[in-house]
Amino acid sequence: MHNKVTVLLPGGFKPPHNGHLELANKFASRSDVSKVLVMVGPTQRDGITREQSLSVWNLLPKNSKIQIVPVTDDNPMKASFMYVFNLPKDSTETVALGSSSKDPDDAKRAKIFKLSVEKYKNTPTKDGDSTPQNVSVVDLTDDVYAVYKNRTDDLNGKSISATVLRNDLKNGDFTNFKTNYPSVDDNTTKKIFTLLKGTNMKESKYIKLKEIVKKILQEEGIKIIDTDNLDQSITKIKQAQSDTDKLKSSVV
Repeated sequence: MHNKVTVLLPGGFKPPHNGHLELANKFASRSDVSKVLVMVGPTQRDGITREQSLSVWNLLPKNSKIQIVPVTDDNPMKASFMYVFNLPKDSTETVALGSSSKDPDDAKRAKIFKLSVEKYKNTPTKDGDSTPQNVSVVDLTDDVYAVYKNRTDDLNGKSISATVLRNDLKNGDFTNFKTNYPSVDDNTTKKIFTLLKGTNMKESKYIKLKEIVKKILQEEGIKIIDTDNLDQSITKIKQAQSDTDKLKSSVV
């Protein structure tokens, strides 16, 4: 008889949407599950950072078994392996790589994960990592029906997508944005929209500023070897603007 299962749900979640939330809640609602670890990777997507992703997760209505944790690797498999490798050597934990029953690639990853964890008990990785001898892996698949409703475009009936969500955000379209969170109350959805839109707007302005500075440097014949040129120039521009504002204030 197995211990209760720790379900690993690694991913980018930039940002998390209703499909992610419902899948995590569904795993957490199972009597054979002790906890669900939502493992958020580090890389930004369209200006949305891991910090914003964690903040959104903290706003969403979650089962108490769900824990949101930052991880250092974007690769879901590597993040899951590192969780297992970092368990105490005397651990008897039972884990599962949570997968969708509708996604063949998910099922394939889960199978590889299970076989590899067993292999690494006796054959460490090239980095010397190994699986604790009494850790076991079980198959655990589930799914949720997360599709769009009440949108003003042609996406109704299609699966909820982080790409669509980010586009709604870029367009400042709250009417369609809230269709990414049908099980979340409007007040919480507005908080998420405000949190992400502020970040997205700042990133968009910074990208535009970089393009302007890049053009100026090129016109001045300054070769751009890497982004350091741009970052340093932008810093100088901001400092000059700040100095100008202070000078104006002192004159007045």
